[in-house]
Amino acid sequence: DFIWHRTEQVKGTFDFSAHDRRLKAAEAVGVKHVGLLAYGNPWATTKTTSDPYYPPDDPADFANYVSKAVTHYKGRIKTYELWNEPNSGFRFWKGAGLSGDPKAFGALIKAAYKAAKAADPTVEVLFGAPFFNDQVIDGHLKFLAKVYAAHPDLGDHFDGMGLHPYALYPPSAAPEKESAWEASVGRKLAQLKALMASHGQGAKPIYVTEMGWPVWDKVSEAQQASYLVRGFLLLQAAGSSMHCWYTLHDHVGGLTPTEATFGLLAVPVGSAAPREKPAFTAHRVLLETLGAYRMSADLQRDQGLSAGTHAYALTDDKTGGKAMAIWSSAAKPSAVTIKLPAGISAVTTVTLLGQTGTLTPAGGAVTLTPTADPMYLLLK
Repeated sequence: DFIWHRTEQVKGTFDFSAHDRRLKAAEAVGVKHVGLLAYGNPWATTKTTSDPYYPPDDPADFANYVSKAVTHYKGRIKTYELWNEPNSGFRFWKGAGLSGDPKAFGALIKAAYKAAKAADPTVEVLFGAPFFNDQVIDGHLKFLAKVYAAHPDLGDHFDGMGLHPYALYPPSAAPEKESAWEASVGRKLAQLKALMASHGQGAKPIYVTEMGWPVWDKVSEAQQASYLVRGFLLLQAAGSSMHCWYTLHDHVGGLTPTEATFGLLAVPVGSAAPREKPAFTAHRVLLETLGAYRMSADLQRDQGLSAGTHAYALTDDKTGGKAMAIWSSAAKPSAVTIKLPAGISAVTTVTLLGQTGTLTPAGGAVTLTPTADPMYLLLK
């Protein structure tokens, strides 16, 4: 988060030192960034003297900040997201009603996009992800449709779209959940892509810049770990260009349990080091096992596997390696037989948290009973 009101506390005076320290530390361990440029600035609006979540009266003031930030980090940050959840008018775009102001946000996006591209034509600029669901406020699809209506040239002013495919708040529904009130994370992405396509932007990438589940009475730490991996795999299958978990660590004080416990790391107690939740381990195992692979086939569809079975084939294009990921969202999972590619004689299994085992193929297939926790099959 590159926060405007902390960086330009006095108009025309910029101090990026706090952001510089954090970025340097992250770069040292190979972390890449999407820079979030947000939010308002009290000196830039007549509606408040202290609250940074009111948008500027003049979008040019925000655009000037964007220009300075992109120039300052030129060559180090390649992608920026403009604002965060602008349809959450009660939190991040105050003063214009519960759902923000689509027309004003479109004007801000256009001014900021032009400023970013003028500062560095090579950067990728994302439309800041709205909150997805219609839940008191207009959700992503309604909000974006209104921005398009107010600005027919909107598509010329973003390179990619941010997406936050949270379940209804507070999040507890599984990532595959489909009902009258919930859509799976993959269907949310498909709905967004369809809306963009109707305006000629169907080829633009979609970046999931936040997704997560907090640990509370409806979601255990074990479920959080399983949901993370299932959500990421479903998004990969649906065509997400990138997906980020919200968030790295739990928060201490001032937040409700459903807001404070999204982290991969639990809150430290006293001087103890942060505790790695199962979700942290599951994330690491996913990347270590399948990080080099891409989705290549939907096995549930292609092999007619039982309802509730989610299974995907994956390929490592550099090594030619082949793998599969499989789990079940059925209430009572049943055994499934998965056909293997020709020539496979050995299968190594890796569980959600990294335990390994083996399966012996028979007749060019393996039979197993998937659980709610994904299992990875490495084929040789």
